[in-house]
Amino acid sequence: MSVNITILPSDARTDYARHCLASYGAKFLDRWENFPAEGVVLTGIPFTKNGKSLFTALLPFFTIESFLKKLTPDHIIIGGNFPAVVTEYCTKHDIPCYDVLQSPSFGRLNTRLTAEGLLAQVMSKTPFSISESKILLIGYGRCGKEIARIFSNYSKKIVITEKNPKSVSSALTNGYKCFTPDKIRSNKSHLNQTNIIINTAPDVPIAASFFTYIPSDCYVFQVASGPLLLPETFHGILINCPGIPGKYAPKTAGSKLAAEICKYCDL
Repeated sequence: MSVNITILPSDARTDYARHCLASYGAKFLDRWENFPAEGVVLTGIPFTKNGKSLFTALLPFFTIESFLKKLTPDHIIIGGNFPAVVTEYCTKHDIPCYDVLQSPSFGRLNTRLTAEGLLAQVMSKTPFSISESKILLIGYGRCGKEIARIFSNYSKKIVITEKNPKSVSSALTNGYKCFTPDKIRSNKSHLNQTNIIINTAPDVPIAASFFTYIPSDCYVFQVASGPLLLPETFHGILINCPGIPGKYAPKTAGSKLAAEICKYCDL
């Protein structure tokens, strides 16, 4: 199968992906005016960081609405964490749209690289020793599980909050302390001693009032896609962490991304 491959430059992952796909003629899009009339279009992962414009280094910033207007059934859109507006539009207009994070093998790799990169980021951004830090992990889904597994090698003071009963049971079975959001919120003494909060839940299951109880030197790492809206009473340090694999393991992530494209397009 022969197909044109156009890559929207985003982070170092796309550099390595383009190198791996060079034999197929993959190229970066240099100007929006040169958007291809057909073929594969590789977008950033995540597709958007702010819910409004695409995650790409290509300027000027391009809104999601403007991007969708350029698409036809002759395109194949590949990326990750597509918002519903994109998938619904593509379905309605018969445009193939493939979220690589839905691939079991690529999804597992992405969560592992995210957890490894987050560990490096926490070590470099905080003044605490991880082994002495009290960590609150919000969410025990696929990403939360891998973060808990890796961080538990360094800290035995990890507490998880999760609203899904099955996920709570899974965390307890794996030996972690896990509580529902209501129980965590009522434990003010624990919150007052928390040094690091890691949020992996797209919809934070804890009310805004929760953040009024954490100390001012607490670091909050936002791993979930999209910004974390905090109340004005929040006095800690917020660090947004989108696209961690592209920062800490771009060659591994980029080469696997290229392999996923080849597999999907039967190249």
